[in-house]
Amino acid sequence: GLVTCKGELRTVNSKFDGLLTLLLQSGLVTCKGELRTVNSKFDGLLTLLLQSGLVTCKGDGTCSCVVHQLLRTQSDITTVPFARTGESGTHQYKIFDHLLKLRYNGQFEDHDKLIEILRDAPSFQDSNTQVWVKLCEGYSGWVRGGSILDEDKQTDNIDALIRQTKSPMELEILKVHVTFLKYLREGKFVQGMEDGYSAMQIVRNIRPGFLRGYMFRCRAFLLSLLIANESCHEAREALRREAIRCCKLGIDNADLEENLRHLVHTCADQKTTCLLYIAMLHLDSALTASTRGRRRHISTESLQAADSVLKVVSQMKLSTFARTRQLLIEGDYVFRQAQQLQSLTHFKEALQKAKVARALAKKYNFQAEIKYSEERIASLKDDIRR
Repeated sequence: GLVTCKGELRTVNSKFDGLLTLLLQSGLVTCKGELRTVNSKFDGLLTLLLQSGLVTCKGDGTCSCVVHQLLRTQSDITTVPFARTGESGTHQYKIFDHLLKLRYNGQFEDHDKLIEILRDAPSFQDSNTQVWVKLCEGYSGWVRGGSILDEDKQTDNIDALIRQTKSPMELEILKVHVTFLKYLREGKFVQGMEDGYSAMQIVRNIRPGFLRGYMFRCRAFLLSLLIANESCHEAREALRREAIRCCKLGIDNADLEENLRHLVHTCADQKTTCLLYIAMLHLDSALTASTRGRRRHISTESLQAADSVLKVVSQMKLSTFARTRQLLIEGDYVFRQAQQLQSLTHFKEALQKAKVARALAKKYNFQAEIKYSEERIASLKDDIRR
């Protein structure tokens, strides 16, 4: 009775199947069906189940018990083409990671020069490389306020290229993520939600790693916007729990990325972003300050929880982009303190944080962060005048 399942997850036929499937899909499972040694949390659980007699299995990976059937199914998922790291795959990961590092540190001139070099390289004829580069351009447009797959023709071209690649499912998820960012910037929130929902249906079919983490992180961000404008307390708390769960899964999947050595900056940024989102969720805030939630008050426990997370982030090495967001959310923390204490000093400190964030965003041309900081500055000036 510890597990209840209505059968939405595939291969769920019993309470134990439901538990096992959830463990497999959460990314906490790293077991390959080897029962002779206990090397993971899941191996330990499986050993206990075997010893208790709840599961009957002779430990043979070819047997037909439920455990090994599910493990073999999960093994099929983890060997999709994207998960195989050949020489060309390694090269593409390195390119993707380096471009992320450049744009998140505001080095857009170097970013664009590298894009041009890649376009002239013989390897650019490969459809995988073309898709990676085009999507990196989309991400760059989002960070600095440029175009993000603005033309339908460009989007159609990417769709055609994706169909020619060896890993269409994974590249489609990246494209959905870029399109989601485009919709959000255009204010098409419903379309962004629909795209995010579609991507979450795909995510269960790809291996644990940064891509799966991207989608959990994307879902958490969408939920933060819903929470910030939700009037029902019970609904907000349910959404907040789910968003925090998604952030934790985003962090776990970054740690589980099998190509981590080629995606160092990508996975580090994912963990930083998810931690900042968790702090933001505890503060009942969102990246945009134009929400109903800003007028609400939060509990002391929520404030303490946010403080704990922000202390962890303060010990991490951050990109300039992440540092800008850190300043915004630290400002939100001080703002919530100001609300509780009715302290003019704290309101002024929050205002100063927002101004520093704006200066940093302007220096490196992070357009969305300029907007977010200016929203906070305007709101805090109103608070101080009151």
